[in-house]
Amino acid sequence: MGAPSHITGYRHIAELLSRTVDLYGPRMAIIIPESNKSVTFAQLQSLINRYSSGLIDLGIKKGMKTIIMLRPGPEFLAVVFALLRIGAVPVMIDPAMGTRKMAVALNCVKAEAFIGISRAHLLRLFYPSCFKEVKIKITHGRRWFWGGEKLRDVGKVKGRLQTNNDDRPFVYNETAAIFFTSGSTGVPKGVEYTHRMFLAQIDLMSSHYQFGKGAKDLTTFPLFSLFDAALGVTSVLPSMDFSHPGSADPKKIIDAVSRYGTTHMFASPAILRILTGYAGKIGDRLKTLRIVITGGAPVDIPLLRNVGNILPTEARIHVTYGATEALPMTDVIASDIPQDQEEVTSKGGGICVGRPLPGVDMKIIRITDTAIDQWNDDLELPMGETGEIIVKGRLVSESYFKMPKINSLSKIPCHNGSRWHRTGDMGWIDNYGFLWICGRKSQRVITNETTLFTVACEGIFNRHPMVARTALVGANRGERTIPVLYVETKGRTDKKKIIAELMELGDVHEHTKNINKFEFIKRFPMDVRHNSKINREKLASRLKRFK
Repeated sequence: MGAPSHITGYRHIAELLSRTVDLYGPRMAIIIPESNKSVTFAQLQSLINRYSSGLIDLGIKKGMKTIIMLRPGPEFLAVVFALLRIGAVPVMIDPAMGTRKMAVALNCVKAEAFIGISRAHLLRLFYPSCFKEVKIKITHGRRWFWGGEKLRDVGKVKGRLQTNNDDRPFVYNETAAIFFTSGSTGVPKGVEYTHRMFLAQIDLMSSHYQFGKGAKDLTTFPLFSLFDAALGVTSVLPSMDFSHPGSADPKKIIDAVSRYGTTHMFASPAILRILTGYAGKIGDRLKTLRIVITGGAPVDIPLLRNVGNILPTEARIHVTYGATEALPMTDVIASDIPQDQEEVTSKGGGICVGRPLPGVDMKIIRITDTAIDQWNDDLELPMGETGEIIVKGRLVSESYFKMPKINSLSKIPCHNGSRWHRTGDMGWIDNYGFLWICGRKSQRVITNETTLFTVACEGIFNRHPMVARTALVGANRGERTIPVLYVETKGRTDKKKIIAELMELGDVHEHTKNINKFEFIKRFPMDVRHNSKINREKLASRLKRFK
């Protein structure tokens, strides 16, 4: 498959950045409000040049897997772009997944180089078996007793400007980077990103979301800063813990938007709830924002209304659906969401996440937990039926790194050599081409009577005015599975009264009439990446008393 139109002629995104520097050299590439630090595109390119040369001197070469554990900022961007220019393979692991899951991921990779902050290097001491192949160690910050190089010294002494120490040409479809999933619904999986994927994503950001000259992006998701730099967009990195976005200080985010006149922002639903709650109280509006992109979890209509209330009237709110393996897959502007979404959701129809984006093929297939060895048309379900969502296209990864069993369960080979990716999400497509999400396949609750999908069922109970959120899980009792609904309320309430009213709501619909076990909870455990999806696996592990 050829390169998208906007990026024809480029082999990798490091080359795109060189073009950006030629066009926008004096413009700010990165702004860090907390330290009042800023770096221009020309300065960023100079740092990339230095790191490229220094990393080659240290022995990093094309194809070498290199773990990156740096905080978002100039050094993170420069290291990643330097590795991409060399042809080495950056390996990204989210520390929020926890040390045990990180150890699993690292043991799978068997990287030969490690570039990280001081705390990250301590991980090597506690899990030495995961780092047996690491020969090149580089520390950003204080280096203690573990040896290796300091990032600040890389390229300073022996520097010679090189862009690639391997005469072999770049291959458009070869692995450019490995991004690990958070492992929130299983083991962390290393998603292989090709140069094609990166370039296709950047092309989409430019054409569909209007990332281009003059744009300033408030970056709450670090991956977006890579796209920003390649497109000449200024990244404003707010003062927040990027591994725990749900703890962000709304005042600091609003101040960053106002102070630097940011025009774009990606924010998970968790961040949007914090922002709208705070801005609504103080009566503030984010006057400079023109594009707000949200995703990472289902977004309900009331939240979108609240976001609209703090934005200028001309601003557009994009609701997206994506995953590490395919980012993004669908999109819809909030004002274009079907007018009956709230009614459909309240009747168990799920949440609308828009139509497939250009270059993304999407189908709904019958539900199975087994591998599918070959694609055939009989797998596809008719329009309107709920099944598993599968996708393929330029934006979609075709493989996990060194995980043949998971690859066989997650990919469907086609006769033409392409592969469908099985998202593991349940959904259906309506007559207008909109995709409606109903929940994760692994989280569906299979009872003796029916199969229940989490998001679809929860939409029925979330109608209750005193209910903040609900989460459906299954309690296994021998050969039976009992559906249990966890309930988070809005303040102190009469629990017996709420249970009676929730049962009334469930009785109206055939698939929820047998949900009659309820558990109240003060706060739901959330996913580690966006802090927006309820961790139902943790909830299910708590269930002991229902018989």
